[in-house]
Amino acid sequence: MKQEVKYIICCFITFAIFVLSSCNHEKDVIPEYTKKIESNRTSVNYSIKKLTFKTNELLEFILQVITDDDNIVKFPESIPIEKFNLVERLVNKEEAIGTDSKQAICHYILEPTIPGDYTIPPLRIRVKSKTNHSDIALPKVKIKVISLFAKGEPVEIKSLMPQINEQSNNIFILVTIMIAIAALIFLFKAKKIIYTESKTPIEQAKLEISKLQATDANYASKLRKLLIKYLAQQVN
Repeated sequence: MKQEVKYIICCFITFAIFVLSSCNHEKDVIPEYTKKIESNRTSVNYSIKKLTFKTNELLEFILQVITDDDNIVKFPESIPIEKFNLVERLVNKEEAIGTDSKQAICHYILEPTIPGDYTIPPLRIRVKSKTNHSDIALPKVKIKVISLFAKGEPVEIKSLMPQINEQSNNIFILVTIMIAIAALIFLFKAKKIIYTESKTPIEQAKLEISKLQATDANYASKLRKLLIKYLAQQVN
């Protein structure tokens, strides 16, 4: 019985991981803006998730630099966009590519404060080698922030907090799976209890005697207790 319960739990956990990973995979979004810039032996991939978004959404873009492995890459510390607040600047650990190149990535997340038309200024990435350094200039990009309650658009409660809704969906899936596991365990235990209680005293005694090991040092004592228990049940 324990083995069956463990097997069911493992199956449900595997299913939960599959469902959650599938949900996250479906939410992957192709960037609306991508630009590749090359300079000498360095290339920069500039990608922006969305160019038009609402005030409750975030501006996200990534700078990816591929250069010689002995070069030093320095990303912009801040993004001077009016009416935007920098939420996060995340520089990933550099990774080797091939034998003499590496990859450096910086992820920016900014929060708009009011609707309007804005421009991401020309950003500069500094790449420094042993002998000199160079600044790679990125083009300016126009973006648009629209009101949360845009005119002519129906207001949906779920659109007010999309991130919370995504988390709620994942939590709902996990809770549902946990309830299903608990229900199955309860049913198995209930079935075992009913099956055990339905046995006659002689059947129960035979079952328990069959589980005894003849080589057990306390075999005689356990056998005596089983017989006493059987006789007591017969009398009752």
